[in-house]
Amino acid sequence: MDPNMVPVCGNGGPGFSISTGCEMFDLGGKGYALLPRAPPAPGRAAAAAKELADLIQSHGVEEIFLLASSYAGGRRDAQLGDSSRLRYMVTTPALKLSERLRSRGIPVMEGGGDKGWVEDLEQIEKDMNDGTSGAPAFIASQRRSSFLRRLLEECDARGIALCVLLMFVFEGDNSADAAEMAGVASEITGLSTAGEELEWKIPSSWQKNLGGPPESMLY
Repeated sequence: MDPNMVPVCGNGGPGFSISTGCEMFDLGGKGYALLPRAPPAPGRAAAAAKELADLIQSHGVEEIFLLASSYAGGRRDAQLGDSSRLRYMVTTPALKLSERLRSRGIPVMEGGGDKGWVEDLEQIEKDMNDGTSGAPAFIASQRRSSFLRRLLEECDARGIALCVLLMFVFEGDNSADAAEMAGVASEITGLSTAGEELEWKIPSSWQKNLGGPPESMLY
C-alpha cells in the first residue's frame, strides 16, 4: 500500500462500493496508462510526485502525458479569447512536443511562457493578488502544494519529458469531455490516427464507482 496516496475511493452513498485508489492499464505494447482515482494523502503531494518520477525514471519512459482538468469558471479573458477548452503545459525536455500540440489547435496555457507554467511562484502569487495574472484562477500548477505543480517541478529538474494536457470543464456529467480528451491524447501520442473512430470502453472496475448517474434534472 502506497503511504502517499489515499488507498481507496468510493461513492459513500446507498449501494456503497469502493475500489483501489490507483490502476494501471497496458496499452498493447504502446505504453501504459496510470489512473490514480484517489488523490495524494494530505500533505503528501511532494512525496507522491517524487515517487512517481522515480518510477518513470526506473522504467526508462521517454514521454509522459498527464491528463487533467480545471474549473471552467476560473477562466480569465486570456482563456475566453480562444475557442479551445484544451491547454498544454510542458517541462523543458517536452518543449519539442509544442509544435505537435499547436498543430492540433491546442494553445499553451496563458501566463506561463513557452512552457505554460513558470518556476517563480512568488511573482505568480503577486500577479494573482494584483489581478494582473493571465493564468486561470483555479489552475493547479500555480499552487505550491498541488500534485500537478510538484510533478512538473520534479520532472523538469530530472530532465523528464512531461506534457500536461488540461481541459476546462464545468461540474456535471463529464463523460463526453473525458472521451474528447482521450481522443486528442490518443492522437497526439500516436496511439490512434487523425479522424479514426474510437470506441472507449469503461473498465468494469469503474462501474458505479462514484455512484449512479446524476439526476437528469440537473441538466
